[in-house]
Order: sequence, then structure tokens, then C-alpha cells
Amino acid sequence: MKKIIVVIGFLILLTACGDEEPQKETSVSQTSPDAYAKFQNIDIQTEQNQARIAGDANASGNQFYYQVEQGEKILMREDIVEVDSDWSSFEIIVRITQEMKESEDVVIVKMYNKDDEGRMVNPNYVPLDLEI
Repeated sequence: MKKIIVVIGFLILLTACGDEEPQKETSVSQTSPDAYAKFQNIDIQTEQNQARIAGDANASGNQFYYQVEQGEKILMREDIVEVDSDWSSFEIIVRITQEMKESEDVVIVKMYNKDDEGRMVNPNYVPLDLEI
């Protein structure tokens, strides 16, 4: 096992020492540094047929977006949550259906903000445990 690790490490070292010229980075970030969404103290409670996601948020524009997904399927289209200019509390309620419980895919609440061009910034993925 040690020989395999040494060989792999040696190959990585040789690959890094190649004579190819490094490609120049064209852009460090394509999103605006003014757009952000930060989350903390996230608490998830699942009772009966709903999940409650609560926490604190600090987002540019005093708002952030969320949508609920399961696998490739969008269960709840994008919605906006308004917050204060600094850290403030928020709450999102997601109705749980039998179809959601029976699926093998995990239900994900994606919380994010958007830059000036409408592109998603700082996505945060919150999985919901539906095994009650």
C-alpha cells in the first residue's frame, strides 16, 4: 500500500514539473463583489407535513432567494426572503408531500443571492431529513 502511495505522489510531482507553459487566468471572479449572502445559526425542524428552516442572514440588497429541489426536480420555484440591513432572523416553511418522502433523492433548500446580472451568488445547500 505504501508503494502505491509513493508512486502516486511521484507521478503528481512529475506532472507538476511539466514543461508546458501555465495558462493565464482570464478572470478571478465573474461575479460582483458587492453581491453576497451569508447565513448562520441555521435550525431545521421537521414536524408533521412541514419543515421549518430558521436562522440569521446578512445579504446585499436586504434580500436573498431560495428554492426547493429534489434531485433534478424543482419542487418550489424561486422565492424572495426580505431581511434587515445587518444580521437578522428569517424563517422558511416547506410543505412536505408524500412524494417527497417516498423519493430516494434528498430534498435540498438552496439559499442564495443574485448579482446585478441575475447570476446566482453564494449558494448554500440545506438538506432536509424527511425520515420522521
